[in-house]
Amino acid sequence: MNRPGSRAHEPTGREPAEARSAYGLRLAFALVGLVLGTAGMLVFGPGAADDDGAARVWWLMLSALFAVTAAVDIVVIARRRRRDH
Repeated sequence: MNRPGSRAHEPTGREPAEARSAYGLRLAFALVGLVLGTAGMLVFGPGAADDDGAARVWWLMLSALFAVTAAVDIVVIARRRRRDH
């Protein structure tokens, strides 16, 4: 028997036989993240190396991290969609 609140549980019979992930919605959010991250890099990139651009460097790095995370998520979604369909 599993502890209450644990992730593994016995089926109750109410679960869908073929539960599916919302890949389309997740892909839409990832594409928005990629666009916003790329736009942030284009906005904060120029002038980030100036002496007074320390804050711009942080925003540039955050935008790049956002875009890379979204791109990786898009790859993962594509692989899972291909595998599941």
